[in-house]
Amino acid sequence: MISLFSSKPTVTPLDDDRVTVSFTIPAELLDDFSKLFDSLSGFIRIIQREKRLARLKRQSQSDIYSQQAEQNKLLYYQRIVKAYDEYTSQGLSRTAASKQISVLLCKEKPPWAFTDQIRSSIIDVIDLAALVDLGGNHEASTC
Repeated sequence: MISLFSSKPTVTPLDDDRVTVSFTIPAELLDDFSKLFDSLSGFIRIIQREKRLARLKRQSQSDIYSQQAEQNKLLYYQRIVKAYDEYTSQGLSRTAASKQISVLLCKEKPPWAFTDQIRSSIIDVIDLAALVDLGGNHEASTC
């Protein structure tokens, strides 16, 4: 198709993220070229719309996954606080209760089953429970 041009196409940038493309074609091809160009521009609009929809869908799924992760984290924290309250009500110290929770969680083999990670999350939750009630009773805040 480029061999049909009488001159080499030139591209001139404009101010607002647009360009002007100039070229010369034989007069008898003007109608066919206009139809081809019109169909291509419609096709390009469809592709752009599909790309935008795919991007919005990915973003929406990402938001859903983030919300689900936050909800799962809160449930995990509530579970730790509940277990902590149970162990401390049985007379275990903060350290002993944390170790028991760690043993309990490690038995379940969660994907994050590294003792250090579990221990640090227990400490974070227990410290957080001292500031905010995560659904357990207030015994955790007095430890």
